[in-house]
Amino acid sequence: MKIATLKSTLKRKLQVTQSARLSSTPYTIVTDGCAVLWCIHWPANGTVQDFVNSWWRFVLLHLSSCDVYLIFDRYHPYSIKSGTRTGRASSCNKVCHKLITLTPLPAKQIILTNFENKVQLIDLICEDFRCRENDLQEVHHKLIITGSSDIPVEIHRNNIMDRVDLRTTHEEADVIIPRQSCRL
Repeated sequence: MKIATLKSTLKRKLQVTQSARLSSTPYTIVTDGCAVLWCIHWPANGTVQDFVNSWWRFVLLHLSSCDVYLIFDRYHPYSIKSGTRTGRASSCNKVCHKLITLTPLPAKQIILTNFENKVQLIDLICEDFRCRENDLQEVHHKLIITGSSDIPVEIHRNNIMDRVDLRTTHEEADVIIPRQSCRL
């Protein structure tokens, strides 16, 4: 079986998080969080928290004008995708780090090509956003985060609410995005 790399090659060349076709201000932005992981500024000599803060600034920028749906891939053990992910990790990077917010940030390639590292980073980003709910008190728009849990959370005006209506057990953001977009 041949692993397709055309999608990642195209994405690297484009390096955009939003299509230029969207010239007017959208009401809602639905974002594939794992794709954006590659686009957010990766501090060369920073900590994991520095990278999480870059994410926070990215989300706040969009929340100033519209609702944001942030959807990350999930990494279930023994899923149909786990063999492919293990193969990618073994060919690129076998180093699994123990990430906490004060950890010096390893190189982007080391973290994002090993799914165990990526899961830790995604969980830290999602947890940080939940802890910052008070910072969204004056923001009029909603932040909906689909992380490792089956039930996404909505953060809006100092409240965190489980979005049971958006519950899904699927692991691919590419599949979750159209499902959630239909409910906007």
